[in-house]
Amino acid sequence: MKKPVFTIWALWIALAAASPALFADAKEGNKGAQASQRNHAPPPPKGGQFPGAGQRADRPVYPLDRWAAMSPSQRDEAMSRMKPERRQILQERLAHWQSLPERQKERARAFYALPADQKRIVREHAEWMKTLPQERRQAIRHQLTLLEQMSPEARQAELDSPSFNRKYDPVEREQLRKMVSTMPRE
Repeated sequence: MKKPVFTIWALWIALAAASPALFADAKEGNKGAQASQRNHAPPPPKGGQFPGAGQRADRPVYPLDRWAAMSPSQRDEAMSRMKPERRQILQERLAHWQSLPERQKERARAFYALPADQKRIVREHAEWMKTLPQERRQAIRHQLTLLEQMSPEARQAELDSPSFNRKYDPVEREQLRKMVSTMPRE
């Protein structure tokens, strides 16, 4: 029997609710997020290589994983070149990252791996979910979990069904459709 696969949207929503400070960049907009990534991630490998471009297979891709994988002396050396305020922020984020359960770390890694347009959809959905009453949030999370476990054809059939249209108002239906667009098409 296959275990249910968590999709990126569910992972992001749960992580965003559990650790908003970890993803404070999401509220700063794209420009702020890019600057924050430059400020908080270790530099790329020498030669301008990025993940997947001839780089060692054992090197973590997620920035906080890279920092956590460094020895304390390597980390201290790299942080010594930072401004004190940047170093303080990174140390706080790293301490928070190391305290997270593995499941939440996987959610963050999955979100990090998303293309920019899908990240935007997930961020907007997370913000929208915060505006809903608790019972509607639960209903929508439940529906997303069900949709995630379906094949793409079954998802589409569910989205087109009359019962789906009765359960959710037009705004909720649109949000669910956007989140389905971020799900893998296996």
